[in-house]
Amino acid sequence: MAKPEHVEAVYFDASMLIAVITGEDAARPLQTVLRHVDNKTVRIVASTALLIEVRRSGAGDDSVRDGLRELLTDPDRTTLLDVDLELAQLAERYATDMGLKTWDAIHLATAVRGRAQVMFIRDGKVPTDTYVDGVYISEPWDLRPEDLLSLIQEGDESN
Repeated sequence: MAKPEHVEAVYFDASMLIAVITGEDAARPLQTVLRHVDNKTVRIVASTALLIEVRRSGAGDDSVRDGLRELLTDPDRTTLLDVDLELAQLAERYATDMGLKTWDAIHLATAVRGRAQVMFIRDGKVPTDTYVDGVYISEPWDLRPEDLLSLIQEGDESN
């Protein structure tokens, strides 16, 4: 299945955040994505539930953890959504229809409700290389330089 051509918003599930904090190779492609976020050409969509994943747990780099917490709570770079009744009902539908565990369903529902184009995962519990309600679910990959160029050009046209 084809990756989306236009990426304005991404969702990192908990497994991706843990990979970033612990410095796993699986998180390397996200470095370019995070640069796009810092340049404000891409936004992060996140659930308030993800803040639990960046708590101090002893594993990983505390400075990276602190940076992720700052990123997730920065309204200029992140759309942070609460798990409210509407989101919970959507998550329940995904859990039932797709056989997802509770937190995986909440992450997917948040990505959909927050209008992310891509949800990056790495734990294999959610099907990848597929679209669910407009969100492409994928293992991590670099946003290619030509993707960034097109995002910048589109941003210039809208100003």
